[in-house]
Amino acid sequence: MVSISVQVETNNVGMGRADVLVQFWALRYLTEMKQDPDDNSRAHIKGKYLTQESEYTNTNAPFGQLLVLDLTPKTSSGGTLRVDEVAWLATHRPHGATTDRLVLAGIVTGQPRHPLHLLTLIEAVPRFLDADRSPPVGEAWR
Repeated sequence: MVSISVQVETNNVGMGRADVLVQFWALRYLTEMKQDPDDNSRAHIKGKYLTQESEYTNTNAPFGQLLVLDLTPKTSSGGTLRVDEVAWLATHRPHGATTDRLVLAGIVTGQPRHPLHLLTLIEAVPRFLDADRSPPVGEAWR
């Protein structure tokens, strides 16, 4: 029989409160969830959130997850990043420690722009007017 449990906002985990705790028998995997309206770069996320997430791994498996909801404005975006561009494996080793803490970090795109917003008005209007016509096979809208 498989012993799996999922808990939300669990207290007293690694000196704090875990957002999501998944437990497989004795192993616990923690997911810390944040939101950031200012910066969605890997360097910013690592500097601001990685240490806290890795602290939760002090009392069990040295592996955790960090998900950051990206609430940065998308007004000048050229589009949404792919999943493989917003997820990565990060490591953190506290001063004096001998074991790296591994954190699967990921950015969840919030407030994405509709694809039509990426077009100029001049490009978008003909598409709406000709919406029932599909592009020829093998070609994309231009």
